[in-house]
Amino acid sequence: MRLFYNLAVITGGWLLLIPALFIPKIRAFLKGRKGLIKDLKAWRSNVEGDVIWVHCASLGEFEMARPMIDSPDLTASSDDKHPKATLLITFFSPSGFNVVNRTEGYNVFYLPLDTKRNARRFVSIVKPKEAFFVKNEFWFNLLYYLKKEGITIYLINGIIRNDQIFFKWYASWFKKHLSYFNRLFVQDEKSFDHLLMLDVEKEKITVTGDMRYDRVADIRKRGARLPEIEKFKTAEHLIIGGSTWPSEEEILAVFLSEHTNYDCIIAPHDVSPEHIRSIEKMMFPFGVAKYSEWDKKSNDFRVLIVDSVGLLSRIYRYGDIAFVGGGFGAGLHNIIEPAGFGLPVIFGPKTDKFPEANIFIEEGIGYRIKDADSFSRAVRAAHFSNTFEDVIGKMKGLQGATRKITNVIRS
Repeated sequence: MRLFYNLAVITGGWLLLIPALFIPKIRAFLKGRKGLIKDLKAWRSNVEGDVIWVHCASLGEFEMARPMIDSPDLTASSDDKHPKATLLITFFSPSGFNVVNRTEGYNVFYLPLDTKRNARRFVSIVKPKEAFFVKNEFWFNLLYYLKKEGITIYLINGIIRNDQIFFKWYASWFKKHLSYFNRLFVQDEKSFDHLLMLDVEKEKITVTGDMRYDRVADIRKRGARLPEIEKFKTAEHLIIGGSTWPSEEEILAVFLSEHTNYDCIIAPHDVSPEHIRSIEKMMFPFGVAKYSEWDKKSNDFRVLIVDSVGLLSRIYRYGDIAFVGGGFGAGLHNIIEPAGFGLPVIFGPKTDKFPEANIFIEEGIGYRIKDADSFSRAVRAAHFSNTFEDVIGKMKGLQGATRKITNVIRS
């Protein structure tokens, strides 16, 4: 199976050359890895002492692990004779790399494709003392060489589902690599049970909850305010459409046409000019402005489109209800973030892979909908059932994952 895995990785890398001609994101993915090994060698030669390595697929995984990444406990020296460790962060996708690479204080690199040669060279160059993989990042050649070199390996904020590769009929080779982890920190009891089914030792598994609850609490405390958004909020109620797709935007258009006492801020997942123009056309009857062109003074419109990335987490604090995108498509976006600001959250029906959706529904702060009519009912229910204090109180009860992890790895 290792042969087939290596062939798949190598073939996949070559096949990316074709879409890279037309798709900027794939082009950036490949371009960012040119000269990577050379750059890693140069960086490592200037680092004294231990390296702690954290790997994230993209920006979302980085954000969920951020409470641990930013904790001084992670890189603290074990005694006065040794310097504190140096933190290395790698990304698989350009979206995470590009944002975090511009953030002061982080050592950021792409992760090379997981060929046997790349994995061996990466481990031999970086020589990490510990390796942390966030959520669902399983790179089997890297795991093999990390284990071979006796490096401590952790999975943090993991989710193990029965539709993953470990449960396929051909899974024995993949399943073996789970034993290479020294500790697996998972979000829920279902993941714990699935790991037991995969013959992982019970003593290696710890249920911590979801680190994102800790992250949003931190964002709420530290998040900079946007006074212009406060000025925009003049209607009785404000809905925040977070990481929306056309399905959510169409529902919002229907709702706004029937409820004149609501304004709306839409921060779409796709901020391409074409998609922004389509939202403008859809929302034109209600008065619409783009954030990038808004003079920050006038507010004679009901819909504000956020046509850039990075502002959504700061905008949620001004809303009354959040409508988070992805639930009608391939994957629900972050519903924990708006709830961290005290907002009840509405989302589409496809939530099987997102346990937080069921938690929110059970706690009475989340509402699953299927169309415009059920959205209207959810809005009414959210207003009737939830106050800011209710949501914040329930969110506090879900925090603490980061502390549980650091207590174990630094005990």
